[in-house]
Amino acid sequence: MSAASIEDLTRQYQAELSRLARQQFTNAALRQDWLDYTIPRLAEQSRQAWKTSSARLIEWADGAGIHVLNVQRKDAAAFIAWVLKGEYEGRRGEGPLSAPHALNIISGASLFYDYLKDVRGLLHANPFAGLIAAFKKDHREELKSELRGIDPEDAYQILLGAEGLDDFLLGLLLVKTGARRTECATIRMEKIDWQERSITLESHRKRTHNTVLFDEETEYFLRLKCEKNKRLHSGNPYLWADKNGKHVPTETLALWWRRMIQNSSVGRQIKNWKDPMQKITLHTGRRAFTSWLKSNGCPSHVVARLRGDSLRSRSELVADPTQGIYTKFGKKGGVDELRYWYDKCMPKLGAREAWDELTPSVATASSVAALFRAARVPTE
Repeated sequence: MSAASIEDLTRQYQAELSRLARQQFTNAALRQDWLDYTIPRLAEQSRQAWKTSSARLIEWADGAGIHVLNVQRKDAAAFIAWVLKGEYEGRRGEGPLSAPHALNIISGASLFYDYLKDVRGLLHANPFAGLIAAFKKDHREELKSELRGIDPEDAYQILLGAEGLDDFLLGLLLVKTGARRTECATIRMEKIDWQERSITLESHRKRTHNTVLFDEETEYFLRLKCEKNKRLHSGNPYLWADKNGKHVPTETLALWWRRMIQNSSVGRQIKNWKDPMQKITLHTGRRAFTSWLKSNGCPSHVVARLRGDSLRSRSELVADPTQGIYTKFGKKGGVDELRYWYDKCMPKLGAREAWDELTPSVATASSVAALFRAARVPTE
């Protein structure tokens, strides 16, 4: 009788370990073990999404009477189908779940199994291996991000919908840096490098390089906001500070952005805010940032670097996958190469002109919104 191979012994060991774990740990206990390990390593804004995705997996497994350590590939496929139907806690009766939202839940489940396999050693293989790629292929059209784009003139008109410095600056940063809303919300003033005109963002799971660039017209409003914060939020490090020493929630930024658009001529053209061809979300700013750079001749691997994309995303953005990963940026035209391309390709929006048009010269006005409201009050 031939001796067992190392791989055979490993499989036997994992099978026995898995058997013992199934006897000792419930689905909920394994989920909690994963969260205890994972949550401290996540950015604060990502934690709820991971909790939700893992809760859906446990709800499905418990309902099907399956221990998560017994899930096979066919079971994982059944879970995906269940997620798409959207018939689970908090959603029953609302119909099928959109492909992008379903993908978030499925990806979270796959990460849970990566943990069970790679960290705890309870599994030989992730049952979701290959299924996520297949899901993306099957739902390619649905998974496209919002298709609505904005050009520089649209951005100018949106800025005219601002009600004050906070939302005005938010609009500028979205299109001028390509930062996501969670990245904008957590900007710290001490992370602004005025000499380099750059901001070091807080870590994000989808970002490899945390530094973004800005230009002169953005700098003007950044300085205004920092000076305002010194007076109103002394000691709070965040650019968008609240009264409790923290940053404003991302939901507040979303509210500002939508209100700006609704106040603008661009927003008045939107008839259906659920239509991806019409609606303008915070992520539309990141897409505008990307398209403006590309349309003005910025090389794709430089665009990827300025966006801060992860290594995998960068390899998908460029024709030569090695370019986005291995290119070392040097000098061009006597300046840093990234700065060269950013300044060359990022259009000027006329933000100072928009601000002057937006803010009447009334010293006592606390915001443009206050002036608008005052103008609507009938006089005696």
